Amino acid sequence: MLRYSVCIILRGLIHFSIIIGLLAPASAQERVTVGTLRQAAAQGYFKAEGLDVEMTAYPSEQAVVEALSLGATDFGVTAFGAAAFNLAAKGAIKAIAAQARLDAADIARQVEWYKAQGLVDQSVDARAVVDLSFNK
Repeated sequence: MLRYSVCIILRGLIHFSIIIGLLAPASAQERVTVGTLRQAAAQGYFKAEGLDVEMTAYPSEQAVVEALSLGATDFGVTAFGAAAFNLAAKGAIKAIAAQARLDAADIARQVEWYKAQGLVDQSVDARAVVDLSFNK
């Protein structure tokens, strides 16, 4: 019973802390840095692999999927939404990438894609990726 009471108190403190944090005014001078593929381009990682990469920003998941299906982009980072699955099933998409529970580096290591050249003419069955996450 004591353990249950302690858990209830801790949950209350956590919720209280979250609410206080959300109510605090944001500082206009606080800087936040987000690392994406743009960071890889800025650091010269693509150039080191002999790739000439053009970075393009898209406003939504749907826009990324449409650009992939039309051939306007070769690689897109987006969620595995219905549109992406539908176009992939039709063979209209070359590559789909998503942030998921499975670390992409784990997939790359398991299929031995250590260098960019390893991605040429390769594909991964989405069912195999799911199987990898459950076999750990």
